[in-house]
Amino acid sequence: MPTIPTIPRYVSLPAVLKMAHDPVHALSKFIDQYGPSYYVYVGGVVKTLITTDPVLIQHVMQRNHRNYEKSAMQTDVLAQYLGRGLLTNTGSDWLRQRRLIQPGFHRERLVALTEIMQGVIDQEMSAIVAELKASDQAVDVYPKMLNFAFRIVAKAIYSEDIDEMELRNFGDLITKIQEYVIKEIRLPFLYWYFQLSGKRALHLQLAQDTIDLQRQLIQKRRDSGQRRDDLLQMLLDSRYEDTGEPMDENQLIDEIAILFVAGYETSANALSWTLYLLAQHDEVRQKVLAELQAVVPDRPPGFDDLRQLSYLTQVINESMRLYPPAWITDRVALADDEVAGVPIPKGTVVAPFIYGVHHRETFWEEPEQFRPERFAPGTQKDLPAFAFMPFGGGPRLCIGNSFAMMEMQLVLAAFVRQVDFRLDPDQVVSARPLITLRPRHGILMYLHENKAITGIKGANSEK
Repeated sequence: MPTIPTIPRYVSLPAVLKMAHDPVHALSKFIDQYGPSYYVYVGGVVKTLITTDPVLIQHVMQRNHRNYEKSAMQTDVLAQYLGRGLLTNTGSDWLRQRRLIQPGFHRERLVALTEIMQGVIDQEMSAIVAELKASDQAVDVYPKMLNFAFRIVAKAIYSEDIDEMELRNFGDLITKIQEYVIKEIRLPFLYWYFQLSGKRALHLQLAQDTIDLQRQLIQKRRDSGQRRDDLLQMLLDSRYEDTGEPMDENQLIDEIAILFVAGYETSANALSWTLYLLAQHDEVRQKVLAELQAVVPDRPPGFDDLRQLSYLTQVINESMRLYPPAWITDRVALADDEVAGVPIPKGTVVAPFIYGVHHRETFWEEPEQFRPERFAPGTQKDLPAFAFMPFGGGPRLCIGNSFAMMEMQLVLAAFVRQVDFRLDPDQVVSARPLITLRPRHGILMYLHENKAITGIKGANSEK
């Protein structure tokens, strides 16, 4: 029977602070030493099976998924700050909510959301280009992409009902909450300090502030009597199959909070890393431009054009392979189990290390190299299932994966066309693994307007 090594406490305990600071590096180093799967004491406390084995991952997340639920860290801890939405819910409640919300991301809804997205992109690109004319300083593109993604998801949910001040306030609240929550998750032995210092109470109040803001926005929509073609309207109109009743307001607020959190930072990270990679590989950027010129020479891409942007999609996929926005997840065994001869006792925490899978040489030749052609049509036929999982997998596959891909295609199409960009050669770019994999110190670039593309009209000017 195969055995999975356990990293001794005398090895893992000294590494606790390293894991808290840079878990991707620490966990990857353990793979080099102990193999593709191993047990480690996360935070010095929780014995966890870290794995980069696609067979084991598929078993846990798909083939026998009913025997596994997300851990308390992903559900109970996060839910205190983000509510019981799709991301933090489990069991039959999760399935009921998933069935209710899924229609919001079907094709016909995405067609309408394309127009909302492009309106935001036109507005933001105009501001960026105007800013470039006034400055020749290096610019951090990460806040730009955060702004893009946050405004896109905000407008997709609330369309015209959210103003500039509310946007900024909500963004600040979400950022502060996320940065605190990751500390509570990674350093469970400091829970007493967070409690006694008042940090926990402070951030619980910030979470309440987000709830209050959303309640105001929902009430604003109801008071207006207007119907809009956005996700909030879809959620207000949704009815449960078994009762015919709508969601209560608390559940509605929880689901909206999760759509915000899951929908904006992950996309912003993926966009930033893609620009970072394109800035280092001009030949790839030129191929993206050539494809855009061939498919949509004089306008932004519409919904039906996106499927023709094959190379741009390959670039995004390769970027998410190298820098997966969600770099790790976990599941807890509800009963004793076994996969490929490996026993998984009840209560075992299994953590698919997505970053590690995406960088395994077994599946990816020269895995640290940026090669979009890996994702050319037909090249993935021999790749094991769950060797590439930027949006997770199984029944809990990210509900907004098509929304996110569409968003990234539209933003990159606009940015690559309208802006020439190159990296600041003096910076050191590295990843900061929080709940998502973001740039640690941003990504500084020198940006210049691409005047050869000024003839392309934005979506708003086509109407």
